[in-house]
Amino acid sequence: MYVAKGNLAKAKEHFQISTAGGLPAPFGALAEVAEMQGDLVSAESNFAQAAQLGLDVRWELARVMAGLGKTVPARNIYEELAKENRPEAINELGLFLQREGEHRQAEKRWKQAAKLGNLDAKANLGRIVIHSNFKNRRYRHYLNDAVDARHPGIINMLGMSLAENGQLDEAQRLWEIAAAAGDENAHRNLGKLARESGDEKLALEWEKIADTPNAEETGRLLEQHSLLGKTDGEDLNREGLVVPDAPSSGKTPFWAYWVGFLLVSGLFRYFFL
Repeated sequence: MYVAKGNLAKAKEHFQISTAGGLPAPFGALAEVAEMQGDLVSAESNFAQAAQLGLDVRWELARVMAGLGKTVPARNIYEELAKENRPEAINELGLFLQREGEHRQAEKRWKQAAKLGNLDAKANLGRIVIHSNFKNRRYRHYLNDAVDARHPGIINMLGMSLAENGQLDEAQRLWEIAAAAGDENAHRNLGKLARESGDEKLALEWEKIADTPNAEETGRLLEQHSLLGKTDGEDLNREGLVVPDAPSSGKTPFWAYWVGFLLVSGLFRYFFL
């Protein structure tokens, strides 16, 4: 109840009392509160204790370890979970591979996780489409899935793509949708947009919320300054979003020359042989 109210100090106090019973769940809950407070060292210790007592918090433990820079033990846990077909772990392994420059292997992992329904993996494949300037057709259906599900990171990235092409109103609309879903980078992009429009006060407000996320404050700013007007979460999810097509190059594709060649060759045989 205290966690729901945002009173993490009180929640922590009660969870600490509960750990005296020796059951794993209070240790797991205490670890979650510590993670929310940014105390990853305490979070790691309590997740490890919960795991030792029989609670399956391997995913949470690996996540905290990765946050502390303990990439080797974190990766070992992800590998173990991946063998159990845990899609969130498979997706994380893809991120490890990407950072190591193993892009093909990363894509393979993301496709595996996406087929198991992992939305973050679909978003990672969708990012490849956006980086290709929408020319990559192979992963376009994954991008569409991530957009339809309102994945905040992919919606923010689509906004950045539109902004680069000078479509600032459309970019702002997407950043507002992503900000409403909690994306920190969307908050910062809205701050940059406000600063470029000469509204330094609004820019600082957006940046402050990005650093210390607060859904209530985000809602207030959206209500006062949104292009979408006064909307709630359901309205934002009903907003129609269209994924751009790849820009036309203006060049005749190679296959057209090849078909032309075959046609001419056929006509030549018809008339002269």
